[in-house]
Amino acid sequence: MSKKKWALIAFPSGYGKSLTYEIPEGISVSIGNWVLIPLGKREIWGAITALDFSEPTFACRKIIEVYSKYSLSQKVFNRLNWVAEYYFGGMNRALDISFPKDWLKWKRVASTESKINTEVRQAPQLSKTQSESLAKMTKVGSYLLHGVTGSGKTRVYLDLIKKCLAQNKVAILLVPEIGLTPQLTHEIQSYISQEVDVWHSNLSATLRKRTFRRILEHKVKVLLGTRSAIMTPVENLGLVIVDEEHDTSFKQENPTPRYNARDLSLWIGSNENVKVVLGSATPSLDTYSLVHKHKITLVEMKHRVVAKSLPSIKIIDMTQQIQNQGKLLLSFTLRDKIREKIAKQEQIILLVNRRGYATTRKCLDCGEIMKCPDCFMPLVYHKVWNKLVSHYSSRTYPADTPCFSCLSRKYEFLGSAIEKVEEELKEWIPEAKILRLDKDSTSKKNELVNKLDSFRAEHYNVLLGTQMVAKGHDFPKVNLVGVLNVALNSIDFRQGERMFQLLTQVAGRAGRHSGDGEVYIQTFEPKSELISWVQTQDYPAFSKWEMRKRKEANFPPYYRLAMLEGNHKDYVKLKEKMRELKFWVDKNTPAGVLVYGPSSAPIPRLKGMFRMRFLLKSTSSKLLSKLLTEIQNQSAKDIRLSIDMDPQNL
Repeated sequence: MSKKKWALIAFPSGYGKSLTYEIPEGISVSIGNWVLIPLGKREIWGAITALDFSEPTFACRKIIEVYSKYSLSQKVFNRLNWVAEYYFGGMNRALDISFPKDWLKWKRVASTESKINTEVRQAPQLSKTQSESLAKMTKVGSYLLHGVTGSGKTRVYLDLIKKCLAQNKVAILLVPEIGLTPQLTHEIQSYISQEVDVWHSNLSATLRKRTFRRILEHKVKVLLGTRSAIMTPVENLGLVIVDEEHDTSFKQENPTPRYNARDLSLWIGSNENVKVVLGSATPSLDTYSLVHKHKITLVEMKHRVVAKSLPSIKIIDMTQQIQNQGKLLLSFTLRDKIREKIAKQEQIILLVNRRGYATTRKCLDCGEIMKCPDCFMPLVYHKVWNKLVSHYSSRTYPADTPCFSCLSRKYEFLGSAIEKVEEELKEWIPEAKILRLDKDSTSKKNELVNKLDSFRAEHYNVLLGTQMVAKGHDFPKVNLVGVLNVALNSIDFRQGERMFQLLTQVAGRAGRHSGDGEVYIQTFEPKSELISWVQTQDYPAFSKWEMRKRKEANFPPYYRLAMLEGNHKDYVKLKEKMRELKFWVDKNTPAGVLVYGPSSAPIPRLKGMFRMRFLLKSTSSKLLSKLLTEIQNQSAKDIRLSIDMDPQNL
């Protein structure tokens, strides 16, 4: 009998699957060990994910050496394995997210402590509601902290973190936006008088290396970051807080694994005996349903601190306004309010959820809308660059490019976006000092953080931005919020929920400190039921209304979803293979699973690949996973299939 032994190795190198290697005699290994292995002509590091299986039927190369200083603990291994299996990404891709590229080759980075304020910037005294909320979250478990905007959830987080540290445990605080980390870092460090480590995609290479070393050396006590922070190999966890848990940024869209940091946090809470707190003024319906299923505990904070009322919300009917003022983007009412607040030396936030200057370019000869040849989506005109831009494929064209259909150079721009609003503001309100905040104006490293700091320092009095201005910011001088013509219609079943969250969240930026908050929402649908729920800010009533519609249509939280997407550079080939797959699926789908499609994706072509999709629904995630595994095992190898479990954007 052979005495040889083998190990299955996963490695964070972009390679699609784990590989089997022989364990040399005299070397002792265990699951989670990092080992050096030959791959082609290279030598790379990988992690052992399985041992003690039968002899493979093929020849295997040997492990070269074992890295003895660090191994994946059982808890970290289990986390990554759950992500790899549940989200169909594989352990290689899970390791890719958790461990920075070439981390084993890094030279040691000096782990000197950063300078922090050792004096305690006393936190405000807990209000009665805050104290009561903390008292309800003493035991280990999962909680939804549902607090209205301005209710002081951050103050509650500070006490939760301090109590976690007192138990000699580690705390992770997840936020939806990189721009929120500097202010929170300062607040937490001042309260606990020790270093807060930060983890997100915008860190410098040096700081990234230093923080990761501190994680591996168990020096991190509080880790503050965006979604990828929950994928780091942090040990000894006692607390995970997901602030603004409803935010879609917690779901990874691309590349695989398409994990949800909120759901992974709940899994960690259940499997590692860790306290998990999900905080939001507008909880996701997926989370809110867990309360009704008694899987998490609801803790409510129904009032703002210092007895301040929520801002008043007024609706402006833009159909009527246009009859009086023409096609100006700012209504007379909102324009006058902006002038009034500027005169009082207060600040204003304006939400315009469209990038660019004009949303489409129309040919005046043939009537065609100019679309990107790569993704078939309308090109957006950016006046600041004088270019037509695809926000999906990133292709750009000169603004006067001839029509792709008839070669005409006669055209007009239609649909207004944020650059045009900025132009109108400058023309009509010259006293406005405008800071524009969108993806185009914050593309450089640290630009977002610097701009938010400059607005907080009152170098500007108008913050004009896309939805990033709604994400949890606290600006003491903001007492007016204006929303310009956010579209209410979409093919996505979550659109109503998203709009309620966005409008309620941005409204909550007004009147958080001194003065009364005022919110004006410009819309062409003033009688929309959704608008009425936003105006009353009645989340429980809205959730009942929205849940009824979801139940009737077999959508989450009543059904689980999975998206199966096929990609190929040849559309005819893709269509043929997806029809073959449809034939197999129709014969093999078990009772309890509903399958729709295949159909072209809303963005039918991206990065040179055509895209078609199946949508699968079931009340059982196990049934969905079983069927998807079978599809993966038998599907055509000449098309690229990807799976998105619990997709957030359809």
